[in-house]
Amino acid sequence: MSKYHKKSHCKYLIKIHLVFVTKYRKNIINGIFRDDLLQILYDISLEKGFTIDIMESDGNHIHILVDTPPKISVQQIVHQ
Repeated sequence: MSKYHKKSHCKYLIKIHLVFVTKYRKNIINGIFRDDLLQILYDISLEKGFTIDIMESDGNHIHILVDTPPKISVQQIVHQ
């Protein structure tokens, strides 16, 4: 069960499911490239203030479940 986040005047639970797909669905996300890419995504999330709950990858796409505060929009997350 997910826990709500509480601030002084609000209570929220915002989860965003993002899927990043390679062009033409080519299987290029594997090996060391996969590990480096996942680490870079985790580093960006720590720096920008959102949390990655779950991240899974296949050869041609990455699924990410993001937990974010209301001040960060989906567009800002994807842009990062």
